[in-house]
Amino acid sequence: MLFLFLIGLFFILLACYVLGKGKGTPVLLYHQVNPLINVTPALFEEHLQYIASRYETLTYTEAYDVVKQQGKLSSNSLLITFDDGYYDNYKIVFPLLKKYNLKATFFINTLFISTAPRTEDIAFEKGEDTNIKALLKYYASGDGTSTQYMTAVEIQEMQASGLCDFQAHTHTHAPVFVSDELIGFRGAAHHDSSPVHLYHGKVEEGYPVFKSRSTMTAPGYQLDVQRAKAFAETWKTNWKGLAKAEALKEAKAYLQKHPVLKAYSEEEARQRVIKEIQTNQEQLQQITGKPIIFFAWTWGHQSAWGRKIMCQQGIVGFISTRKGGIGLKPDWMNLKRVELRDPSMGKLKRILMITSNSFTSWIYTTVS
Repeated sequence: MLFLFLIGLFFILLACYVLGKGKGTPVLLYHQVNPLINVTPALFEEHLQYIASRYETLTYTEAYDVVKQQGKLSSNSLLITFDDGYYDNYKIVFPLLKKYNLKATFFINTLFISTAPRTEDIAFEKGEDTNIKALLKYYASGDGTSTQYMTAVEIQEMQASGLCDFQAHTHTHAPVFVSDELIGFRGAAHHDSSPVHLYHGKVEEGYPVFKSRSTMTAPGYQLDVQRAKAFAETWKTNWKGLAKAEALKEAKAYLQKHPVLKAYSEEEARQRVIKEIQTNQEQLQQITGKPIIFFAWTWGHQSAWGRKIMCQQGIVGFISTRKGGIGLKPDWMNLKRVELRDPSMGKLKRILMITSNSFTSWIYTTVS
């Protein structure tokens, strides 16, 4: 009986695979392409050569229009995406897209985009190093622009080529505290840009650590910086030498009397999200001259709460980092894609094979 069951299961899976072939649409996610990271220019060009020989690339705007007009995408469709808006997207990626006549969608954080033309070329940096510097500058001076990001002029040139589309990724790429349960104490070093946002500028050793997510996903809590500074001083004086469990116990008791977080009201949180998306849309629309209707979740964090607010601001498609393809009839509220953290050609070919098939793409999403 077991043998017959396994034989039957095999043929069912085989039928699902055959029926799903050619009914998936791969979506690839990149951030930077430069010699400092795993996605080098030479390797990225290999990716594009392979894609150009097998697929028709579309921007999200084009894919949306095709589905509206024809009901579904063609079986050889593929979408290439980039998040954030780094300068190497213009300097390295754009010439390669032109070379192979391929299209891509870029999801931009507008806080870092300068409206002034670039006056000189620059050496590339890794993204997190750039973001920390830009945010420290922003909280010190109110100016978050960075030469490591594309300029408005460069974006306009890319848009005019017909190969590039630019869409929303929030204005500031900020997180928000989503719990007032203390989970640790901040160290002195900056390893990523999120704490710079969370603590409104310079991060001090001993600051309290709470769970955080994208500011677009939950009402969350706002920080009282002066109380956080007092907390850090108390940590240095009383708790720094204690074992972590004991230090947390003492610190939680302190926070009961001297809270450093205050919950946003529903309306305050809604206005915070509206400001993020409207600023992002308005600045991009001013640069590109076209409506901004797609949004890529920062860090891939999603929520129905944030989606509802952004739909009211004209967003029609939401792009996550949930692994998988989008099918020939995409669910615009839940668009999956695959980030190539291992950018080898073998990995690319496996991802394209899996996500070009609706059945294997569904399995990939389920087990990832």
